[in-house]
Amino acid sequence: MVRRHAPQLVGPGRERPITVDQTHHSVVVDDAVIVKWLVPPAQPPHHALDTLAHLAAVGFDAAPQLLGAEFDGDRLVAMATSYVPDARDGWDWFVDQLTDCADKIITAPSVLTDAERIGELAAQLHVALATPSHVRPAPMSVGDAGSERIRCEALLVEALGAVEAAGVDDDIRAALHARRAVIAASIAAMPHGATPIAPIHGDLHIGQILRSGDRLVVVDFDGSPLLDPAARAAPRPIAVDVAALAQSVDHAGRIAQRRRPEHETMLDELTADAVIATLAAYRQMLGSCGHAQWPDSELLAGLRAAQELHEIVYAVKYLPHWTYAPAGALRAMFPISTAPAAD
Repeated sequence: MVRRHAPQLVGPGRERPITVDQTHHSVVVDDAVIVKWLVPPAQPPHHALDTLAHLAAVGFDAAPQLLGAEFDGDRLVAMATSYVPDARDGWDWFVDQLTDCADKIITAPSVLTDAERIGELAAQLHVALATPSHVRPAPMSVGDAGSERIRCEALLVEALGAVEAAGVDDDIRAALHARRAVIAASIAAMPHGATPIAPIHGDLHIGQILRSGDRLVVVDFDGSPLLDPAARAAPRPIAVDVAALAQSVDHAGRIAQRRRPEHETMLDELTADAVIATLAAYRQMLGSCGHAQWPDSELLAGLRAAQELHEIVYAVKYLPHWTYAPAGALRAMFPISTAPAAD
């Protein structure tokens, strides 16, 4: 496949698998190309294929280059993209920044500068996704914000049910139940009615932001694995991405606390500052691009709370040891002194 689509980039064809957790099967060829074999092959529309083609068309260069695709009839079998050499994802490099700060190897301003770069990159991505191209001539449209509120209300019910499952850690159950009323209020405050929507990344977290030297690159445009292909490709409010990204910055702090428990308070403060820095830089970059109205603050607040509900459901189903992250994030987002008692 690579020799058909990018013969200039490969030599002997040495392959090595990517071993991190992933939905599909990916191999690196000659440290120049990544081939992602889809398991199973996908029916159109395919969010990643269309998104990478669109981003290339509008000149967004902070994503891998789409080199080619293989089909079996109308089903997408594999995609080839450029490889980012010597790259580490944000669950490695940004968490290391936080722990290095706790260890006094670097200072807090260095961490916050990286958080700002994450926010700026996300804003640049969203502007590119909303820019017309021959792939997506009219990416921006108008949708009903109420659909997101309905989704978030259902997530709260699902999360409350999930923490009652046998074997679930008491800590996450207590954290959620103590805050169920304020979470419900945050979701209820989400606006309804017309809101701008566009194709989004759909699974934007710091693990999707690679760092190679001083370069940051956004990867993995498959969208949420919990949605069907059509839902992944559907336009949504960009606040969905922003909420997921902001909470992933918080989760990086929870990982750092796990590794450096003796610095829990310091890391709490640094993590909160990093989330603020990410969002502030995101908004500033959007403003400089003429989109200061994105995203709606009340919509974002509810979506951030709902992101933790999603993390709870995911952790209970697939990754039980991860429940400490949404538990810590909920405590930071809704301190108990301001969380009304559950009914």
